[in-house]
Amino acid sequence: MVTSDSSLVIDSSSPYGRIGPAPPTPSSRTHALFSLSRFRSRLGTEMNEIIPNLYLGSLRDATDVDQLKKHRIQYIVSVHDLTAHHPAHENLKVLKIQLSDCSSADISSHFATTNQFIHNARLKQAAVLVHCLAGVSRSATVVVAYLMTLCDMSFFNALTFLSKKRPVINPNFGFRMQLCSFADRNMLAERQRLREHFGALAFDAQWAVDRAVTRSKSDLLHDETRLMQASVPLSLPAAVPVALQKSSEGDFPPKSESVRAENGDSLKTHLLPIRKVIARALPLPQSMRVQLSSLVHNPSVPELGFIDE
Repeated sequence: MVTSDSSLVIDSSSPYGRIGPAPPTPSSRTHALFSLSRFRSRLGTEMNEIIPNLYLGSLRDATDVDQLKKHRIQYIVSVHDLTAHHPAHENLKVLKIQLSDCSSADISSHFATTNQFIHNARLKQAAVLVHCLAGVSRSATVVVAYLMTLCDMSFFNALTFLSKKRPVINPNFGFRMQLCSFADRNMLAERQRLREHFGALAFDAQWAVDRAVTRSKSDLLHDETRLMQASVPLSLPAAVPVALQKSSEGDFPPKSESVRAENGDSLKTHLLPIRKVIARALPLPQSMRVQLSSLVHNPSVPELGFIDE
């Protein structure tokens, strides 16, 4: 039987000659497997690479020999309340943190230990996997603390960055509050401690690499905003109230206004547009709520992990 469709072939092994789709080629099979892997990664059914040599996953991922070999995992941070030891970890270096996933659990007391263990592995160019039972709350909290300390990220930026890499993460309320407290009270001291422990040369080199990897679009927008603000003439303070007054009457966003300086010259200044921001559903302490409300009226406030619409 002859057909013009090259995707259909005759099954010669059948006495009746069944017509069906052509068998998959090696390239199409590879593409299908890659697509399936990406889909599973988005669902959180396999470990995710957060930054080079740092992975986040579940207990299932930590006991999956194929995944461990695929990503060349040599170090593992286990954050859960189970005591069983898996045979797949016999030749790996494992740090066990006995901790339950409840808001009252003191996870911040382990940040110094986990940060040092993870960074020690990465400085050796060895891959490390951080996992709990589901790879959602406890392990995510540990990774956020590491990103804040070693990548110069705020709590909101680190959580936003991590959620893009592994969308299923959701640290519980207590862990989020501990991360906020860690950022305010202990993060800078912890960063300095690690710098002294590993040596300034090695620490600073890895710092520069990680900072480049985690630098987000919001960081670039913030830098651009500061440059634009620096270009606005400082001798024209009266230009801003004029534009804001017109914007309150219906002209939104405020357009550029022409004003006259004391010498009579006509000058033109451009006001920065007010950015509309969308906050993620995060529990915010009172201080953060004040910053959020001021951000709407003042674009110069540093971004707090929000994304432009």
